[in-house]
Amino acid sequence: MTIPNYPHPEVKAFGERVNAAMYDASIRHSMGGLGGCRDFRIEDFDEDVRPYILAYLEGDLDSVAITYAAMRTKEQELT
Repeated sequence: MTIPNYPHPEVKAFGERVNAAMYDASIRHSMGGLGGCRDFRIEDFDEDVRPYILAYLEGDLDSVAITYAAMRTKEQELT
């Protein structure tokens, strides 16, 4: 089955990377080393996802909006 406007595989993969990075960063940021969780260090994340992580951790934007922005940016880079 096809879905209209389904993203290019590279765009989808980037959105998945951003989502995973936001989730990981959020846990590290809130746990602060508790229970063996690694401390949050932005340097631990790929450079291309760092702006999205930082925007998410500021708390003004939700993960859906940030993922959408990341995917749209990647889509524009490909065209």
